[in-house]
Amino acid sequence: MQMLNSHDHENSKNIKLTPRGAEVFFLTLNGVDDKSIASKMGISYSCVRRHKEKILMVNNCTTILELISKYHGNAM
Repeated sequence: MQMLNSHDHENSKNIKLTPRGAEVFFLTLNGVDDKSIASKMGISYSCVRRHKEKILMVNNCTTILELISKYHGNAM
């Protein structure tokens, strides 16, 4: 699994992530699709979707693009 670099940790202050949520988010950020994320993490596809839904809800976002914008410090 790809390790998160210090830049990722610095920006992640803008959003709230659990450890597993962070794995899902950063894989998504790197262009990995949900089925591949499930396979890499050893979890089901529906579990990946639930992680994403929770990440969006906790960070008051409605889309992954909005969350990515918030992660990079841009207001939408």
